[in-house]
Amino acid sequence: VKNKVVLKERDAGVIWQILSERRNTKISIERIFYVMEQKNITQLELSRRTGIATSNISDWKKKKT
Repeated sequence: VKNKVVLKERDAGVIWQILSERRNTKISIERIFYVMEQKNITQLELSRRTGIATSNISDWKKKKT
């Protein structure tokens, strides 16, 4: 992918911060996908950098949470 942006450590930190907040899970997941979209981060890249299983991220995307 030509224009793929690599997830930086601070970006992974933002994702973990969102996940660790004690907020509504649906809102947190929406925020994660917003950050991913803004930074052109793929689900695979997010998985590699955070250690979150790609299947979990895929389920979130499908709204299964």
